[in-house]
Amino acid sequence: DRRDSGIEEKLIEVYPGSKRMHLTRIAELSGVQFSEMLFFDDLKHNIRTARSLGVVGIQVPSLEGVSMKMFEAGLREFRGQAKSKASLAQWLRPIRPVPKIVEGGPVKSPTEPSRDTLSTQDASVSA
Repeated sequence: DRRDSGIEEKLIEVYPGSKRMHLTRIAELSGVQFSEMLFFDDLKHNIRTARSLGVVGIQVPSLEGVSMKMFEAGLREFRGQAKSKASLAQWLRPIRPVPKIVEGGPVKSPTEPSRDTLSTQDASVSA
């Protein structure tokens, strides 16, 4: 029974036509961002469309549909991409502002940590 799935009834639909419109509609109805979606389809062009929006798209065999094996593979890819995005964000996060150079050397602000007091979290990225 679809009501027992844990998915809101208004989000369960087969949508003929543009997957761009379909996924946009789901995002609007649910408030879920594209980067937080996992999409399964048997058509390669629908998967490409989903991925172009930032949705994790998994192509499934036409005759099998979404099997438990495919679902688990999709979850692994979704989690892997989420982990990669988190690592990249950590790498791109600035460690501290660049100090101003004045006569006599750099001037530190009272709240600015010195390089030797940075934590290992600031200096490393977990994979």
